[in-house]
Amino acid sequence: MPNRLLRRDYLWVTGVMFFLTAFMTFPLIFRLFRCIPGFLSTDEPYGLLWYWWWLKFSFLNHLNPFHTTFLAAPQGIAMPLSIYPLWTLFNFAVNFLANESFTYNLQVIASFILSGFFMYRLAHYITRNKPAALLAGIFYAFCPYHFMRSWQHLGLAQIQFIPLYLLLLLRLRDNPCRKNLLLASLGLFLVSCFDFYYFYFMVICTGIFLLFIILRDTRALKWKSGGYVLLALFLGGLVSCLPLLPSRKTVVTGYRQDKTSAWSMKKPFDDLFAQSARPLSYFLPATVHPVFGGFTENFAGTSLYGVSLTEHTLYLGWIPLILAIFAVKKRKKIFRAGGGGEVADNFHPRFFIFLALISWLFSQPPWWEIGSFKILMPSFFMYKIFPMFRAYCRFGIVVMLAVAVLAACAVPLILGRLRSNRTRITLVVLIAALCLFEFWSWPPQKIIDTSRVPEVYYWLKGKPSEVVIAEYPLDLDSPGELYKFYQTVHNKKMINASVPGSPVNLQARKIVNLSEPQTAQILRQMGVKYVLVHFDGYLGSGLLQDQRELEKIRRNPKLSFVRKFAPESCSPKESMCTRKSSEIEVWEIKDLPQQKE
Repeated sequence: MPNRLLRRDYLWVTGVMFFLTAFMTFPLIFRLFRCIPGFLSTDEPYGLLWYWWWLKFSFLNHLNPFHTTFLAAPQGIAMPLSIYPLWTLFNFAVNFLANESFTYNLQVIASFILSGFFMYRLAHYITRNKPAALLAGIFYAFCPYHFMRSWQHLGLAQIQFIPLYLLLLLRLRDNPCRKNLLLASLGLFLVSCFDFYYFYFMVICTGIFLLFIILRDTRALKWKSGGYVLLALFLGGLVSCLPLLPSRKTVVTGYRQDKTSAWSMKKPFDDLFAQSARPLSYFLPATVHPVFGGFTENFAGTSLYGVSLTEHTLYLGWIPLILAIFAVKKRKKIFRAGGGGEVADNFHPRFFIFLALISWLFSQPPWWEIGSFKILMPSFFMYKIFPMFRAYCRFGIVVMLAVAVLAACAVPLILGRLRSNRTRITLVVLIAALCLFEFWSWPPQKIIDTSRVPEVYYWLKGKPSEVVIAEYPLDLDSPGELYKFYQTVHNKKMINASVPGSPVNLQARKIVNLSEPQTAQILRQMGVKYVLVHFDGYLGSGLLQDQRELEKIRRNPKLSFVRKFAPESCSPKESMCTRKSSEIEVWEIKDLPQQKE
């Protein structure tokens, strides 16, 4: 009977999380096959969509998936083995049966549902109170950090296994046995399957957990449980790092690089300041909030809030914060185990107070500067060992989790003061509604219609398969993710999307100016037939030299005008779409004899 009741709990909690996910991401749930969540200033999701398309395209056309000449033609670029093999296989399977947009959306929707579900499990294990656990799941799953990541970084949006791993750690400490050891190791491995940032954070959190066991655990089994936790960390870490072995040479080489790039394992030290939490990051609503977002925008870009809206959206919510502060203030009553205490074991909530404090310190810049005195923070020391990690503000999700747990600890005490169930239910619904309002973003402006692209690419799709194209302006400083996405429609090789700093990229820098006759000659040698010129790439910069370059292109004697495509816009129902474009001109490179040297 208890197991059956537990399964019923899981069903209704999952149903609540599904309903709230559909509501908070509306209208995405009705457009899973043709839209993705995102915002206009990023093109990173397009790179994932292209990669999933490439895996399917290469499989169906018997091409080598680990090297492609469809990008950076004619040399092509290597497609190294993924360090997330299970995630890659999952994406390949889903995309093979559906399409790229559905594959993306399935993971976004699942991340919200599972984040709420596993957070419910963690909070219920600590409080033994269903309403409190449900509120904790809502606080964690629908925090602004989660929404921001789902709009830009799909891997970082997979926050669902963090509470699961911490739950398994607690169970391992409470009952150190082989079963719980293997489950905790599996939990750490699941965290690593999507993003190594979270794996890295959970390794640190495990160290914090071990330290707290040594300092505060009064049980006779504390050394045994500590040993089991250490063993779980070793086993889980070992399995998690196995996918890195095929690319170990690249990892070591990148780690030793003195000069940094977007593809280097060694990140600039200054990034630790730019991508660390700021004083107001945790306390101001997201800039996309329809009511309070305008107030936060006044601080965006300042040292008080931070320059990156994605990285510095760490808002904890005042409702969870007030509840968490209440729990800390009343900790002697709430955290008393037995004798009418509100939690089963006072070790658990006290650990999350400790975790919230240490995680907040980890999210800070390398040092606090007070006059001429510097107080070094944990990120300063961690960079010396792991220079590949630079965005410690992402520790904010661990702070959010700890706050959610502490807030849940306060709920039973508050509900216990109410006499009727109707009043308790009303209060829980009110708290949830107020928090969801705090975390509210406006989804209709945060989905991108990917079902159509500019008409020029459908025209290009009808050309022979051996055609090679070039898109101008060239994408030299970062791979043109949108150019790559368009390739999923036209299926033609292109010289674009070279890796910055690579020999192919350095060679491409010699043909930046399409107006020069020798550029057309080199393009011809590279096998290029058509050149697509995007007006917005030249006129949008506002630079006079770019405007003049656009005029000069038309006077290049080695280019032959083919066709001009009119500007396109999104439909009235969509605020963003991949169809939107400025004027695009297609030029053919004349088949002229090569000049003698």
